[in-house]
Amino acid sequence: MKRLLHLSWLLACAACPGPSSDHATVVLHPQPTWSGTAEVLVHHADGSLVSRAPITDKLSVAIHDGDSVTIALHDGSLVELDTRLAVAPGDEIDAPAGPLSLELGSASVTLPEVAGATGWIVTTPQSAAETTALDQVDVQFPAGRSSIPVLGAAADATDTLALYGERSVPVAGSAPTIALTDALAWQPLTVTTTGIAEVVAGDVFVGSDDLAVYAPGLTTGDLPIPTSFGDQVGVVAEAEASDSISSAGVMLASRTTTTVTLDLTTPDLPTASALAVTSSGASWQLTGGGSYAALAVSLSSSTSTSTPAWGFVAPPGTTSLALPQLPADLAAGPFDSLTVAIAARSDIADYHDALAAFGPPADGTTWQEREVVSQPASARLRPGALVPSAALARRLSTPDERW
Repeated sequence: MKRLLHLSWLLACAACPGPSSDHATVVLHPQPTWSGTAEVLVHHADGSLVSRAPITDKLSVAIHDGDSVTIALHDGSLVELDTRLAVAPGDEIDAPAGPLSLELGSASVTLPEVAGATGWIVTTPQSAAETTALDQVDVQFPAGRSSIPVLGAAADATDTLALYGERSVPVAGSAPTIALTDALAWQPLTVTTTGIAEVVAGDVFVGSDDLAVYAPGLTTGDLPIPTSFGDQVGVVAEAEASDSISSAGVMLASRTTTTVTLDLTTPDLPTASALAVTSSGASWQLTGGGSYAALAVSLSSSTSTSTPAWGFVAPPGTTSLALPQLPADLAAGPFDSLTVAIAARSDIADYHDALAAFGPPADGTTWQEREVVSQPASARLRPGALVPSAALARRLSTPDERW
């Protein structure tokens, strides 16, 4: 289920002072199992490199109005680049740092007996397993974790019958086994949609982790929303075309809410078209109006696994970007795949507010996104992730969602 985003450096510090009139502050948010390193590069608007410095938690960088700030994540031999365009003095930039590899561990989950159940969906961070077996299912989770949350839904052909969950299950050893025994209180949630194909799912946030909740009967029906598990609950409806994804979502203000409506027709977000990638950058056209906080752009290669992905966050109305100049050790490209996502969120006032919006939205927040992907005909369209925080800037820089 389911979602991005370099010269002489200022010294990083454990508690840098707040930004002054000529500085911006970058705050690094290490995610579970992060063990890499990070650095911050500042470029002027003409692409020239101004500064480069390591960051461990917080860094104040000198900038001019309109400069760009790039966070470079290093995880073993892997590198990922995340650039924020048009940064202003006084801005704060939140930057998640998560593992860049897709290495996963596996565990066996023993399922409890639920009368009438014909199947289960069991979810862990970054994975979901659907099974018609009623006794055991294998799941995956991010490698390197010592404990994980687990959520399981038992259903018959039309209804969810029970939810079970554990907030922190040990997963030590080469072949851990999880006994899912704690029953959860839950509430059926009826979701209606407007302007969207009804592909509906939910996310239960347990700290920095999110767990998928799917409709009962494994394919259809109301969403089972736990009322006694997780820190927040979000609901997303999504429609996918051959080259685009549209989504709308809400973070529930009450665990006892019984109905929600997700509407992708208001406001009318622009749609990106005529996506083009060049050796020096990318361009696209925007059609339609509506108010939105930011747009996210991602450049990647469909042929090279060693080419770093490069994500950008840009102000509303941006229709092109030129690649900033990188040091030789961070050289990125060539790219042939481009994604442009237009995002709006009810609790974010403007672009500069969006730069500091890390983590899942607050309860009651609504959001919308339209994303268009341009890839070579030989490349497979990346499936969309039904994750509320990713529905605003889909995987801008790391495997963990930004805002």
